[in-house]
Amino acid sequence: MHKSRNLTSHTYNEETADEIANAVKNEYVVLLNGLSHRLEEEQNSQQGSLFKSD
Repeated sequence: MHKSRNLTSHTYNEETADEIANAVKNEYVVLLNGLSHRLEEEQNSQQGSLFKSD
């Protein structure tokens, strides 16, 4: 995702833009949804390791 983001900032190539748009629809959405689910689980868990305040 980071590489794609950097490419979109500096490219005016339609083929590259189309490839990145397809990657967003086919790959990145799945990864971001997984991250969202994981963060919600962590937030709701009793352990709350990511959100636990010490």
